[in-house]
Amino acid sequence: MPQHAERANANQADAERGNDAAPPVVPPGYFSPPQPPPGYESPAPAAMPQPAFAMPLLAPARQLEWPLRGAGPAAAVIRFFRKFAAFNGRASRSEFWWVQLISVLLLPAAAILGAFTDMTLLASMYALFFIACIVPYLALCVRRLHDANMSGGLLALWLVPYFGAFVVLIMMILPSSNGGARFDTAAARSPLPRNVLR
Repeated sequence: MPQHAERANANQADAERGNDAAPPVVPPGYFSPPQPPPGYESPAPAAMPQPAFAMPLLAPARQLEWPLRGAGPAAAVIRFFRKFAAFNGRASRSEFWWVQLISVLLLPAAAILGAFTDMTLLASMYALFFIACIVPYLALCVRRLHDANMSGGLLALWLVPYFGAFVVLIMMILPSSNGGARFDTAAARSPLPRNVLR
């Protein structure tokens, strides 16, 4: 008779006699948690390692020189306005596409608000905002092309009717390339301190 069957019979006999002091022994099986050996004490949990460098939302100017991989919407918009006229350097896909999404969502939001308010005031505010964002948007597009290791001059393909905008859209989707580092500024190419991970 297997050992776990003997234990189960012994537990059943104890329960019939009213001896419930000992908890039933669960035979080891596939779903039971592993048991440590007798006399084993589990070590205290180790502290989680902290990254050597974390980029805050409002990054110092030196950190703005590199593309921010995995940027969230707030960080992407802040970098969009902080680097409003920076046509050198690079911008990651997340930086570019978060700004694209937010600018696309602003148009219907402005139209809905315009239906319930004075349309001329809202239209003039949106037009001013659009004009103010032309230069930062062009700079962001050029930096995105740099990140894919392409010249910012390819943005002129927008002027080609029909397929020019489609070609530029495909170029914006391309992944980052290590060769794009040739478009970095001199500050971005300078050596980093030892505690900074690139």
